[in-house]
Amino acid sequence: MSMSTTATQPVLDPLACLRHVSGLFACREITECLHEFGEPGRVLLNPPRLKIDDILHPNARPSPRGVLERRIVWALLRHLEARGFMPVKVLEDEAHRTTTALEVMEWVFNLDDARVRFRKGEGKECEVYIVLGNDGDDCISDWSWPKDDAESAVAFQRAMDSFNPEDHV
Repeated sequence: MSMSTTATQPVLDPLACLRHVSGLFACREITECLHEFGEPGRVLLNPPRLKIDDILHPNARPSPRGVLERRIVWALLRHLEARGFMPVKVLEDEAHRTTTALEVMEWVFNLDDARVRFRKGEGKECEVYIVLGNDGDDCISDWSWPKDDAESAVAFQRAMDSFNPEDHV
């Protein structure tokens, strides 16, 4: 972990703290960073600015609720990726093939609601239903898994059960 110091307190290099390992953030290093600087167990990953923001919010940030929704959805996408569930498509009136969390964010935040499909390895697709525009912390509305793929169903349910949107508020 790279760190520089000033006379009063250390300053983290965020890129060093969030070192990219095999396509996923190194959770151990993030935890060590937070423990070292006084916020153990709380990881707030701010989502990247989206291309759609230049159209929807050209001179400003999204609303506080919108920022909260983005933080929660981004954290969920990273959480599922860390457990092997990769995005494969976003569904609204039609399907949009996606392969990255950033592509999912671009589609989801251009819509009022969307279904995002994930797959772990060769398993069947699992789904998360995202609804935007309510309170913010309730944007993860529902999720489902295939009835005929018990391995994917159990793994996806465990992944979703271990994600708490309130941890990202």
